[in-house]
Amino acid sequence: MTRHVAVILRADKDIATGHLMRVNSIIRELSNCEFTLYSTSLDTSLYSLCSLYKDIYVKDLESIALLIKEHNYDLTIIDDYSIDASFEKKIYDYTKILIVDDLANRTHKAHILLDPCLVRLKDDYKDLVNKDCTLLVNKEYSLVKKEFSLIKRDINIDNFKVIVGYGGADPVGATKTTLNSILEGKLYTKYDFVFLTGKANPDYDYIENACKDIVNIEVLKHTDNVAKLFQDVHLAIGAYGGMFNERICAKIPSICVTIADNQVFGHASLQKYNIGLDCSLDEIKDYKVIDKKLSYLKEHYENFVHNCSLVYDGLGIERIICNIEKLLTK
Repeated sequence: MTRHVAVILRADKDIATGHLMRVNSIIRELSNCEFTLYSTSLDTSLYSLCSLYKDIYVKDLESIALLIKEHNYDLTIIDDYSIDASFEKKIYDYTKILIVDDLANRTHKAHILLDPCLVRLKDDYKDLVNKDCTLLVNKEYSLVKKEFSLIKRDINIDNFKVIVGYGGADPVGATKTTLNSILEGKLYTKYDFVFLTGKANPDYDYIENACKDIVNIEVLKHTDNVAKLFQDVHLAIGAYGGMFNERICAKIPSICVTIADNQVFGHASLQKYNIGLDCSLDEIKDYKVIDKKLSYLKEHYENFVHNCSLVYDGLGIERIICNIEKLLTK
């Protein structure tokens, strides 16, 4: 029997693609399901990342609530910072609700709440959710696919390759800023670089053109297999987003930059596990800062790799799916 699942999220050039990618990582593992995507804002460049959905609707929240009630979905997954209990109460009696969050800053009415933030505690949601809501929090419920944890990391490296990636949209232009610094300092003479821009990055053409004559810099607009790409890189420069956790799981020491409000807990995670170095948006404008931090990661590479290996066990998604299945079979 096919189960019908609704997904509500926002993914555009302002909010980036992280919400879409992390929900996709969940629904990809759900069996015998048909998925419908509802969004208040969805960039057209991201439709190619929505192949899992039978139908896609871009509407206001009031219209979405009416459609959810009308269709009586078995499950509704919500990953949208603009949604809280005031919306969820409207649909709670018509569908099971799974909330995906990483802020713990608003109330919810749900059956399951998932927050895989590395510094998250259940007590953070004590007064924010209904008493019978199941809380799935911290690293045990990571959304990183198991294949990242299976990557083997050689610590004897002669030529270090660095991946630069700030998510799908990069609304602050950090990829372009980092590239300009690398070019100014000619850091490509010390390292090989791979730039992964994402489909919604408006600076892709600039980045591709600026690197076209530099052998040691490769530019990718998108890849369907990030894990395979990560197998061949050793260090990273990127944001505290979904790819931050993938880098940890793949045991890649990173220079990490906060580019969005929802990434404010990243620095605390970095310090707690000692898995990389923090860097501000202003600092990445200075190639000397980047050079110094890459050198430090390289010098202490073995220690950082070891620390990364202790964070995730690769079973997070399995635990999440197990809880969803329990909910749907009650």
